[in-house]
Amino acid sequence: MERKDWVVKEDVSMVVLLVGMVYWVQCVEKAFDALQAKKAGAMKTEFDREVEELTNLIKLVQGELTKSLRTRIMCMITMDTAGRDKCQKLLDEKVTKSEEFQWQSILKPYFDKNPNQITNKENPDSFLFHICDARLW
Repeated sequence: MERKDWVVKEDVSMVVLLVGMVYWVQCVEKAFDALQAKKAGAMKTEFDREVEELTNLIKLVQGELTKSLRTRIMCMITMDTAGRDKCQKLLDEKVTKSEEFQWQSILKPYFDKNPNQITNKENPDSFLFHICDARLW
């Protein structure tokens, strides 16, 4: 299902926002992987994708929506704008590796499907937040 569709159809706002953040992190890290595979312009392609998705959300909010759906989409627009700006900064600073401080210093959520020794033992399928060398769940 496309992002613009599940944003509208699902009514679990906090989960939608968290999954949206995880999705953004995955997309940026795929761009880093592509850069390492010598695919020049991968981060610019990611930036363009982010702008397109942000534009899609803006178009959604211009239509008739319930108050709760409008609020959810406005939150996503705010988060997507921050993500787009972070991606632009990565481009401006010519960051090409996910190990660089500019990426490591951003608080990023991940879904831990394969728990290891650094996980929440009570709930092994957890969302983890990474920043530098810290892992929080």
